[in-house]
Amino acid sequence: MISVLATMCAVFAISYLALGFVILYPLNKRWCAALANFAVRRYPRIIFAILRAYANFRVLLSLELQKSLPPQYLVISNHQSLLDIPVFMLFLKDRARFVAKEELSRHVPIVAEILRAQEHCFLPRSGNMARAMRAIDSFAQRVWKEKLIPVIFPEGTRSKDGTLGTFYQAGFRRFLDKRPMPVVVCALDGGYRISTLDGIIRKLTGGVYRLKILKIFPPPLSKREQIALLQEGKELIEAQLKKWRAPAGREAPT
Repeated sequence: MISVLATMCAVFAISYLALGFVILYPLNKRWCAALANFAVRRYPRIIFAILRAYANFRVLLSLELQKSLPPQYLVISNHQSLLDIPVFMLFLKDRARFVAKEELSRHVPIVAEILRAQEHCFLPRSGNMARAMRAIDSFAQRVWKEKLIPVIFPEGTRSKDGTLGTFYQAGFRRFLDKRPMPVVVCALDGGYRISTLDGIIRKLTGGVYRLKILKIFPPPLSKREQIALLQEGKELIEAQLKKWRAPAGREAPT
C-alpha cells in the first residue's frame, strides 16, 4: 500500500507538467523544448525525493570519476527499466540524449513528449536498418554540434530479470564512425525489480537504484578498438552487477 501511495504522489507531482506538454507541443516546439529542459533539470530529483520520503526508495549515484570526465563523451550502459532514463537525467541533467526505440516517442506519457521535444534518437525495433543508421548519423551530428551527452544501451532492450544481455555493435560503432569521442561505461542496477506494476507494489518500498561510472575510455579509432571496448565494457558491467548482488558482508556495496 505504501508503494502504491508513493507512486500516486509522484504521478500527481508531474500531472500538471503533462498538461503543459499537451498544450504547448502542437503550438510551439521551442517552448516545448524549454519546458522539457526545465522538467529534466527539476523533476527526476522531485520524483525520487517523493519515493524516498514515502517508500524509502533510494537512488545511489557513484560518481567518483566525474571530475575526470571530458567535456563531451558517449555513455554506454546496461538497461533494466524505463526509470533508467530519469536516473541518467539525475546524472547528466538536460545534456542527456538517448538512443531509444521508436515506441517511446509515442506511447509513454510525459516521457514521449520530453524525448520528442529534446530530439532524442528513435530507432525502429525491426525492419529498416538503413533508416536506423541514417537516424544515428543525424543524431551523432546533432549532439556533437550542441555539446550534448549521448547515451546508448547496447542491449537494445530492457532486461526483465536483471541478467546482462547481448551487446550489439551496430548502433554503437555507427555513432563512433560518424563522431569519434571518448566512451564512458556505466552500470545500473535495481530497475528490473520495479519494471512492472507487481514489482512496484511488492519491491518499491526499501528498494535501491544504483548508477556507477566504471571507466572512461579514449575515443576508439578503428573497428577493432570499438569491438574491444564494447566487450570490455560489458565485462566491467557484469563484474559490477555481481559485486552489488553479492550476499551482505561478502562484498562492499559500492
